[in-house]
Amino acid sequence: MPNNSTQSAQPVLIAGGGPTGLTAALELRRFGIPVRIIDAKEGPSDTSRAIGIQARTLEELELRGLAGDLVRIGHHANGGDIYGEGKLLVHVDFTKIPSSYNYLLFLSQNETERILREALEAEGAAIEWGVKMIAFGQDSSGITATLEHSDGSMEEVRPSYVIDAEGAHSIIRSTLGLQFTGKTLDETFILGDVHVSGDLPNTSFHIFSSQLGFLGLFPMGGSHFRLVAGNPNAGKTTGTSSVDPPVADPVAARGPNTDAITTSSANANASNINHSTANQAGTPPDANRIDDPARELTAGSHPTTPLEDQQSISNLEDEPVTLEDQQAAPTLEELQAVYDQRSHIPARLHQLTWSSYFHINSRMVKTLRVGRIFLAGDAAHIHSPAGAQGMNTGIQDAINLGWKLALVMQGIAPEELLGTYEQDRITVMRSVLLGTEGMTNITGGQSILRTFFIHLAPLLGNAEFVQKNATARISQIALNYRTSPLSEDHFGDGSLVAGDRIPDLEIRASSSGAQSSPATQSSQPAPSSAAPSSSLAAQSTSAKRSTSSAQSVSTAPSSATAQAGSQKIFSLLNPSRFTLLLANFPDSAASQTTDSNSVAPDPAPPDSAASVSAGSNSAPSDSDADPDAIRAKLFKSSAHASGSAASSSPAPDPAAIRAKVLKSYAPWQDLIDTFEISAPTGDAGKSFTECFGVKPSITFVRPDAYIGFRGGQSSADELPKYLSKWLSPAAQKQAAA
Repeated sequence: MPNNSTQSAQPVLIAGGGPTGLTAALELRRFGIPVRIIDAKEGPSDTSRAIGIQARTLEELELRGLAGDLVRIGHHANGGDIYGEGKLLVHVDFTKIPSSYNYLLFLSQNETERILREALEAEGAAIEWGVKMIAFGQDSSGITATLEHSDGSMEEVRPSYVIDAEGAHSIIRSTLGLQFTGKTLDETFILGDVHVSGDLPNTSFHIFSSQLGFLGLFPMGGSHFRLVAGNPNAGKTTGTSSVDPPVADPVAARGPNTDAITTSSANANASNINHSTANQAGTPPDANRIDDPARELTAGSHPTTPLEDQQSISNLEDEPVTLEDQQAAPTLEELQAVYDQRSHIPARLHQLTWSSYFHINSRMVKTLRVGRIFLAGDAAHIHSPAGAQGMNTGIQDAINLGWKLALVMQGIAPEELLGTYEQDRITVMRSVLLGTEGMTNITGGQSILRTFFIHLAPLLGNAEFVQKNATARISQIALNYRTSPLSEDHFGDGSLVAGDRIPDLEIRASSSGAQSSPATQSSQPAPSSAAPSSSLAAQSTSAKRSTSSAQSVSTAPSSATAQAGSQKIFSLLNPSRFTLLLANFPDSAASQTTDSNSVAPDPAPPDSAASVSAGSNSAPSDSDADPDAIRAKLFKSSAHASGSAASSSPAPDPAAIRAKVLKSYAPWQDLIDTFEISAPTGDAGKSFTECFGVKPSITFVRPDAYIGFRGGQSSADELPKYLSKWLSPAAQKQAAA
């Protein structure tokens, strides 16, 4: 892709070395954008913290060649059991997730971060530990920032943009004065990483709903579980939520708090745990951070770890917790008592490796951009650990922002593209917050919602439509950008709509008129349009990783049963480029064999392939079962159905329609990979038809594997208008040259 030397010479500064910051750095490096990624901590964390990785996150990481290692070392949960009043209420079946990753992957966040760090180091970048941004100012051409190193030295830098991935305690957000609105739950929670002996299968998570509070056990592999429970004080009713008015982060107003916080450690017997002495004083918190309402730290954390890690627990990356008056960490005996009180399934807890108290905040900002500064991950949104949504949402924030920022910096896209980051993600963040609050309310305490859930779950919870809807939402497969200004829909056939995630279906990819990028061409059909520019990020290490992943799709179970001659859609996608999918275009030979003069330019085809042979008493021929023949017949029948005008004048051959589509985006052809796809036979063909229909359609896929433009063959004239809007004139001229 073209390069803009003025902007790309100035690196993007990323504050925060967690999953969000690492993903943002990887995205930018793949496009050749220089980055600096800093973190105030002295080194990587060694505690588990966020443990759930959802299907949509794995899909995105697969395209980048990163899912394989995660899937290999993580623990797969195929479902979840939710209990109430001493009985099973509903089993959540993750095999219903419409993805190759039809499970919830449990893996310690420190392992997830390690894999992302190693990938970033392979790109020639690394986290600078012990460095934080303490001051900044911005103008129209960049940002001036002051960095403080752990040795006390200061450095002034001039990045082109800043991505705030500092987490819930973000200094940048506080300095910008952005309101972090939402609520704080009064209820205290506890967690513990323990081993469990009992009749609790590790293929599912287990949630016990009771009036005393929530109890959940999440499998980490073998007998290792993460235990989380609300209201650990047995016999007391749970607290209620208190909604706070919109307030700016009060760091400057309330002044520093330099009190050292005492932590405690007990039973620290895991090999990957810091074996600190009990009641050892922890490192004093940063004076500029401790008073952030989203940064209240736990006093009792087990074992002693850096303070920056102690607020990061369960499925929370930097989830806020409340100081518990120097309270010691929960003991194994206390965790056992809570379990015995709320679970009807006998089990013994042992080998406690980490425990802590915490409180939950549910908050988000109202804007994700202030000039050249973008907020992502927990710096922008924090919420309940219910549903394992936090880390996944942050990673997808970074993916959404990364490709847009890279294209603008390279001069390929106009500045307006950056505005769509907020428009895309704010809606998603709000949906996640509401969903996690709802899940928290229905599984514990004495709320009306819980009462309804207890009575309705056994009746409705196992219904097919409920299971499909619930698992699609939990896995984040259902999240979409349909309301985004980047989503333009012209009513293409099938269920897919602009803004939807592109599903990884089995397909047949035609060699006729298909183009592949350098990253995928070794295993893909021959190109039809100009070869992509050698400056594309497909030459980078990350593109090579995505090539390997795309070619083998080794992490996708269904690929092992793919039909001969078929492949998965993800094998066509390159996350550094756009992809144009031409679906259901019959080849000229098939059309001419059927009727060379029967193709209409804008057909109104019948509703289904079955109607092609309606009224026929003859046995179906071999051609009736062939998808190409069916599409050719649809062209023929629709032309006759359109009336005498269609039959009295020659209609263009499908090849002419195809050529028109390819010509329509010629000025941008070195930015786009083009493939013709069609339905395979059998059940896979039914899934394809459900999504893409049977009529010819145009589907334009963004680098983050969401649909930007969708329409029928008659929308060929609209595609260049769409591209003109979102790809800059400079890019058009350079691509055409």
